[in-house]
Amino acid sequence: MHHRSAFDRMMTVVVGTKEFQMYRGLLCFHSEYFKKLLDGPFKEGGSNKHRLADVTPDTFTMFYNWIHTSTVTDLREQSDAELEYDDLVNLHAFADFHMVQQLKNRSLELYFMCLASKWVAPLWCTSFMYEETTEKSRLRALHVDILAETSAFDNWRTDAKQFPKDFIADIFDIFRKQKTVPGSAFALRNGGTADWINSKRDSFCEKYHNITSLSNAQRYMSRVFPTLHYNTDLYQQFQLQTQSR
Repeated sequence: MHHRSAFDRMMTVVVGTKEFQMYRGLLCFHSEYFKKLLDGPFKEGGSNKHRLADVTPDTFTMFYNWIHTSTVTDLREQSDAELEYDDLVNLHAFADFHMVQQLKNRSLELYFMCLASKWVAPLWCTSFMYEETTEKSRLRALHVDILAETSAFDNWRTDAKQFPKDFIADIFDIFRKQKTVPGSAFALRNGGTADWINSKRDSFCEKYHNITSLSNAQRYMSRVFPTLHYNTDLYQQFQLQTQSR
């Protein structure tokens, strides 16, 4: 898209009771959903206002701020790895439905960075994630990998009653392939927390991003993935902090 067409004219996007003033071309540049919508009958009708249903103002605020600043910031002015897991699930679901590929990739990075910063396994948001994502979602894959590789599953018998059947099948597949058992935290056995995070970071783009060229993926990773900050204690601390609301 040419620079001028990205900043062609202003329009209003209504989300709940909140209105967002945005450039129409900028929406089309980032979102295939909006490109098809605004370059079709909506454009021909000459309307400069569109109402979004099934999206919260907080989620759209994160999208809005990301478009204009390249930083994901919510209504509480929390940014990037400061965001909560469920906020990032909502953001990823929004980006997936509205076909904002760069934001989908960024939400995956932030989900991992959130874990690296807090070092708390997000078991509690499993059911919510499976409700909001599709079977082939890469966020699901990341979530399952994190839990299989690092979680103690201290309350597995109780938690399993609340988990979706698809999640139990997904995580069972990983344990079967690794020839290990739930709670072994097999990925932390050798180098501990720091080595696991660095290893995950190095292979992150290839495994989770939707980028076709590996060389481009490597350049993309070095540009967008900042140095991670994490606790240096080994997996015993992680087991104690595992959440299962």
